[in-house]
Amino acid sequence: MDIKLLELNRQYKTIKDEINKGIKEVLDSSRFILGPKVDNFEKEICNFIGVKHAIGVANGTDALLLALRAYDIGVGDEVITTPFTFIATAEAISQVGAKPIFVDIDLDTYNIDENKIEEKITERTKAIIPVHIFGNPANMDKIMEIANKNNLIVIEDACQAIGSEYNGSKIGSIGHTSCFSFFPTKNLGGYGDGGMILTNDDNIAEKLKMLRFHGQKIKYTNEILGYNSRLDEIQAAILRVKLKYLDDWNGKRRELSHRYNEFLKDLPIKLPVEKSGVKHVYHLYIIELAEKKELKEYLENNGIDTAEYYPIPLHLQKAYKNLNYKNGDFPNCEYVSERTLALPLFPELEEEEQDYIIEKIKDFYKIKVREKTKVTNLLKRKITDKTAILSVIGLGYVGLPLVVEKAKSGYKVIGIDIQQKRVDMVNDGINYIGDIVDDDLKELVDKNMIEASTDYSVLSKADCVMICVPTPLDRHQQPDTSYIEQSTRDISKYLRRGMLIVLESTTYPGTTEEVIKPILEATGLKCGEDFFLAFSPERVDPGNKQYNIKNTPKIVGGVTENCTELAALLYEKFLQGSIHKVSSPAVAEIEKILENTFRNINISVINEMTILCEKMGIDIWEVIEAAKTKPYGFMPFYPGPGIGGHCIPIDPYYLTWKAREYNYHTKLIEVAGEINNYMPQYVVERIMKILNKYSKPINGSKVLLIGATYKKDIDDLRESPSLKIIDYLRKEKAVVEYNDPYVSEFTHNGIKYKSKDLTEEFLKSVDITVIVTDHSCYEYQYIVENSKIVFDTRNVTKDIKVNRERIYKL
Repeated sequence: MDIKLLELNRQYKTIKDEINKGIKEVLDSSRFILGPKVDNFEKEICNFIGVKHAIGVANGTDALLLALRAYDIGVGDEVITTPFTFIATAEAISQVGAKPIFVDIDLDTYNIDENKIEEKITERTKAIIPVHIFGNPANMDKIMEIANKNNLIVIEDACQAIGSEYNGSKIGSIGHTSCFSFFPTKNLGGYGDGGMILTNDDNIAEKLKMLRFHGQKIKYTNEILGYNSRLDEIQAAILRVKLKYLDDWNGKRRELSHRYNEFLKDLPIKLPVEKSGVKHVYHLYIIELAEKKELKEYLENNGIDTAEYYPIPLHLQKAYKNLNYKNGDFPNCEYVSERTLALPLFPELEEEEQDYIIEKIKDFYKIKVREKTKVTNLLKRKITDKTAILSVIGLGYVGLPLVVEKAKSGYKVIGIDIQQKRVDMVNDGINYIGDIVDDDLKELVDKNMIEASTDYSVLSKADCVMICVPTPLDRHQQPDTSYIEQSTRDISKYLRRGMLIVLESTTYPGTTEEVIKPILEATGLKCGEDFFLAFSPERVDPGNKQYNIKNTPKIVGGVTENCTELAALLYEKFLQGSIHKVSSPAVAEIEKILENTFRNINISVINEMTILCEKMGIDIWEVIEAAKTKPYGFMPFYPGPGIGGHCIPIDPYYLTWKAREYNYHTKLIEVAGEINNYMPQYVVERIMKILNKYSKPINGSKVLLIGATYKKDIDDLRESPSLKIIDYLRKEKAVVEYNDPYVSEFTHNGIKYKSKDLTEEFLKSVDITVIVTDHSCYEYQYIVENSKIVFDTRNVTKDIKVNRERIYKL
């Protein structure tokens, strides 16, 4: 079969005699411009729509332009409209000198989202132009309410919607003015261009008649500057014939559309939405699907014409680059633009033809299912029999333990890192992560189960890739996803069918689907079919002797069900902990943030209680031990000199940043951050207070910090409270020394620090010893015995009885 999107010749054949008769009457009359045919057609349209005035013009674009001019909208004014329509809507606004202000669309109807209009209204806003896209009426009640409240004009762009209804009223009769197009493909189309403006306002109607005819009421008497934009008699004659059949034709369009709906409803396609109280006239039958381009090509290869509406939203058109819009400004519009396709629809379409179209669409999805199953099963088999080659990007605290566990379970693993030093150490079997057994890494490298590289081209061999790169905050406390984005771009160069990509880096909800997925799909491969994508938050607790990467339960959320199943299968093959599958990457992403936000907030509560208890002369540590005796409703958290590491002090701010997108202020998270960030300063204030008891000013005092890392038994200084304590102590002109068996030296703010040996002589030489990090290897009895004063911020000296008078607790 050969089925066109629209076949106008079929319609012409059914009304040929009437059309020819009407044209002949015009030719015989020699009245070609604004004659009786136009007058009568304008009256008939008024009766059909239910308005007082109809003014025929040259085309739909002119109708919009003249309507704006009639309301004196021009330079310096703003007009609100949708970015998801033909450019004529915005073009008319620009042509009169005004600025189009775009508002994102509703994902169900594709019309302007009425709930987002008011936030775009300014003192320069003069009008709203809702477009009844594809013949589906916009929410006119809400739009008119907003317009009346803000003294705005509503100009309905009804160019695709003649005959449609909203709560019993014809579209075109609700706004202050409405505009129609009679382009040949419209539901009521001429055999050339034509347009019409409708209004109930007598003065506006009079002005519009002048504007369409060089600004004159009387020939050669020009009162205003106007246009040459008149509906000609031949088009009016044709349209008068067609208008008699319009209701029947629209009815047939609705019947065919409902038939499409019935037979396509079980496919993974979004079908048109017709809301209650609305009569959709289906100028176009639009489906939404991820495989738009593939289905379009498949149908065209089978003789079925289709069309994309609208592949480039208006805000991203080159013509509107001066408005400085960018990708992401109108996400709903951009999402729909990539996925919408028009199927053949016209009143004369035969059921046999429609059945063929439906059959071919179903065939397409049968093929897709077979292909997807084949790709899925191949990767599943590789994961199961461990012939899959795995890769990990980022060989730090998260990445390298993953590499080792995967290799220990029998997979060949390729690690990638931008630091040549790390890569060289891995390839030499030299371990630099505390949670890994040195001999394990060496043995696996010697067996050729692990290799490392700085060259991303090794991904051409990989079946599964895990991204474990940093996601820091920038100086504005906003997530920096640049490492994730760059890694994804590097992966995309080597992406092929059957690959699984898993992001483990902690990040804000939406990153996997909003950042990673578009980059990978830009290759032309489809997520969930050609490749698989999931998020599984890292749960690494450096130094934890009980829970490690192997036995800690894992969360997995894929973009599709297939993605989730494959990612979960992979983790099951090399981890002992249970695998918990969630419905989406966003759930997994926010779950990770919840974990650390929960800890952050609860630690802040205890820290604030600590400050208050110290003022009241109450031991907070005893209070916590007492509270722990309650068998329900209480979980112990402990105070400290501050929080550090990459997780607890940073992760909650991902959520704070994301919340702004929804106009929500995360007060509790920010207050918790303030309290916890204050603790290093509070520690120094306590040091000063303790020294004062001994008539010792902090200026010139020698202060020893026991421990420098952010937590015990690791060598990680990231966000360590000890660094902030050093800053505050130096500000008070104290002499600062430190000891840490895990960090022999470090440079902070341009100053190099070296770990001091804890000799008796050295301990006795300092004015105050501050226990900041409670490493298990310290002999605290020895430290207390040889120190003048001990300030214990971790309560590790609680069981020491001798020299108790020297010990002060946080």
